[in-house]
Amino acid sequence: MTIIHKFIFCFLLFIVGMSCSSENKKSVDPSAVLVYDKGMDCMVNSKVDSAIIYFNKAIEIDSSYYYAYYYKEVSECRVKKYDDAIQTLKKMITLWPENSGCYSYLGLIYEIKKDTIQSSLYFNKAVELEKAVLDTMSETNSNYPYFMLTTAIDNVYAGKDKEAHEIFNKAYEACRTRGDITTAGCIKKGMTQSKKQLLENGFQCE
Repeated sequence: MTIIHKFIFCFLLFIVGMSCSSENKKSVDPSAVLVYDKGMDCMVNSKVDSAIIYFNKAIEIDSSYYYAYYYKEVSECRVKKYDDAIQTLKKMITLWPENSGCYSYLGLIYEIKKDTIQSSLYFNKAVELEKAVLDTMSETNSNYPYFMLTTAIDNVYAGKDKEAHEIFNKAYEACRTRGDITTAGCIKKGMTQSKKQLLENGFQCE
């Protein structure tokens, strides 16, 4: 997906992993894991269409295999099968309705499809879920400033610039307090970007 910069991708990956921590503890069918691993090998070797086939097979074996769905969606976006990716994400939402990352991805895909009504709907839902997490997350949590950064970016996508600026500042101060000067500097340089800039270039902090 061209509009997702690696920096944003990493934070969204954090969201989906965090949101599905209970699924991560679940015992996945070993035969599904074997098929999933073949799909991951295909991804590494740029055989994305083959990867999708394996991820689908893994899901057939274990219908609640979170990472099979996740990398299926990533693969579908890589080959620009956006309608398929939308259906995959909507299925994920039925299984994990509190997963804000799924809503963020849907918003980004609808931006690609130039459906701003749907993209706004999903970005706003992502923001709503992320706010609920931040309201209950301890500021001493090691992931707190990074989750704030992702939330701030989604606020920009949702057109909530004032809220985004406040969260960016909090994330900046949280990183400084922790001594994470590199991330703090990155936030400071990137926090003035507009929605258009984010969609075109991702979160640029260099």
